[in-house]
Parts: sequence; C-alpha cells; structure tokens
Amino acid sequence: MQAVSRVVSERQGVVYFADDTRALSGLDLLTGEQVWRGHADIGEPGPGSAGSPQLLLYEDVLIARNGQRIVSLLPRTGS
Repeated sequence: MQAVSRVVSERQGVVYFADDTRALSGLDLLTGEQVWRGHADIGEPGPGSAGSPQLLLYEDVLIARNGQRIVSLLPRTGS
C-alpha cells in the first residue's frame, strides 16, 4: 500500500495528492475529476522519513518537501 500525502486549496477548488513514487495529482473538490498531474523530483526518502513527500501550499504554489529537499510547482488547473 502506498503512503499518500495531501493538501487542499479551497481557493483553487483542488485537493493535491502525492504518493511514495513522487507522483502528484490534483482532483477537483466538487467532481473528483483529475485536473492536474505532475511529479516531484525530490529524491528518495531518508532513514526515518515517510514514504510520500510532505505537501504544502503557499497561495497558488504547491510545495513538495522530502527532508531538506524542496520543490515548488505552479499547477495549471484551469481554474
């Protein structure tokens, strides 16, 4: 079973998910339709860290963090 990290952007109406393969996806909060997908190249989890990256939001910027490695993305969701 894959570990999943998630964060909700109420402003965009999207919930973003990341799994332990670093695959990212954004689902519409109302319909569940996939509106975005991507990948976070933040390396493998280190000892004692969770399988999936931590997801954070800063305004419209999606941030994926794995230990000290951080990647920021600007998902184009059409909203």
